[in-house]
Amino acid sequence: MSTLRGPLQKHFKSFSRFLEVQKGASKHTVRAYGGDLGDWDRGLEKFKTLSQVTLGDLREVLSTFQLHPHSIQRKLSSLQAFLRYLQIENVAFEPDLLKLKSPKGVKDLPHVLNEEEAAMLLDHGELSLRDRAMLELLYASGIRCSEIEALNWQDIHFERKEIHIRRGKGGKPRIVPLVDSMILILREFRAASVDA
Repeated sequence: MSTLRGPLQKHFKSFSRFLEVQKGASKHTVRAYGGDLGDWDRGLEKFKTLSQVTLGDLREVLSTFQLHPHSIQRKLSSLQAFLRYLQIENVAFEPDLLKLKSPKGVKDLPHVLNEEEAAMLLDHGELSLRDRAMLELLYASGIRCSEIEALNWQDIHFERKEIHIRRGKGGKPRIVPLVDSMILILREFRAASVDA
């Protein structure tokens, strides 16, 4: 995590605790906030307190970020969440800081594999049974990598054809349906895991 030395550092520790305890944020999320706020903090190091910072100062720092528009938006979102937290905690700062907007960015749609590409990947002979099971889950169900990492066998209900995700995005549980092809590969992988 970035070491903050500027006007944000005084409140970052309590904000981190707030994210973990009140919002249920993961360590990865808190670390990402730390990195983003560290970039803002470095740009504002000449100020002793946040109350000295103006909207113009934030715009100046924002203009120095040489990043993809999506990364800039994430940094801006991190700062806005931090400022909203400080507002709740009655920390003095210029209210206009919350009005900072990001430059208009290009809205890219994510690239997804078409059916042919997915079949080529899954039929690749060098994949281990574990990797094939993970790819099948990713492609067929839309499950996230972090959700796969957290799965236990008791979360997979073959008879009900569903997977119980205990802690999905935002810490929320959800149910993911299992299709027959996923059930076959998961049962094969489970049997191989028990035998090993």
